[in-house]
Amino acid sequence: MPIVIHQALPCIRVDWLSNTGRWIIMGKVVDNSLINAKKRIQQAIKNPKYGLFDNNCEHFARYVTTGIKESKQLQGAVAVIALGALLYSFWDIE
Repeated sequence: MPIVIHQALPCIRVDWLSNTGRWIIMGKVVDNSLINAKKRIQQAIKNPKYGLFDNNCEHFARYVTTGIKESKQLQGAVAVIALGALLYSFWDIE
């Protein structure tokens, strides 16, 4: 039976896929990099604490599958907030 290893509050969890609901698959580990993905999971377990800005579920998933720890969702949110603040500063001149 397949398992899901995910970064959720308060830390990394392992659950049966059938118990976790639906998932949006953003990427898969190809067979030739499975060994590296397993090594990255072992590395991630050393820092299991969830962090919204530096160790969230997307950081974990991207790190395990690609080796790069990043969150495209967080980057997008920061960009929107920065753009909103910039626009507000231009229109709030009175």
